[in-house]
Amino acid sequence: MLITYKNTDIKIRFAEEDLSNNKVALLTELAKSNKQLNEIKAEYDKEKAANDRLVALRYELHRREKAEELRLANAGKLLNKKDKIEFYFSQGKSYDEIALLTEATPAYIYKVISTYRKQNHIKIEKPTQSELEETIKLGYRSRMSIEEIAALAKVSRQYVYKILKKNNMPYPKRKKS
Repeated sequence: MLITYKNTDIKIRFAEEDLSNNKVALLTELAKSNKQLNEIKAEYDKEKAANDRLVALRYELHRREKAEELRLANAGKLLNKKDKIEFYFSQGKSYDEIALLTEATPAYIYKVISTYRKQNHIKIEKPTQSELEETIKLGYRSRMSIEEIAALAKVSRQYVYKILKKNNMPYPKRKKS
């Protein structure tokens, strides 16, 4: 049996029984179906090209708006790339956002931000204990087994052992079944 598209609704139907026996009619149906597929593909390609152009225009508009915001924020003068990176970093933007806005390489952004941190004595704040460690400690204090703590914190048993050892906590006794 043959599946073809019906008119413009693009519904699938099965070929009639007489088409299966008639090779000419079968080839004609195949040609019509192929033509419709080609038309659909051409229409899709046209829409995709138009969409790509719109995305490029939106990106360019976004860049121009950001440049105008920077110009207004800095008394009418545009900043150079280094100053833009420092400005965005001081606003709390991530490295990825800065890369998108300035089109700078990650290595250059890291270099500029490192220098900026040194000049302004900005320390990198590291958390003392993660939430996972707190969850593991809480489970330990609740006298849970290693398996129960691992399930609660959604980590492996080995990680639970590691955190307990790091904090000088003796391993809990295994519960007997």
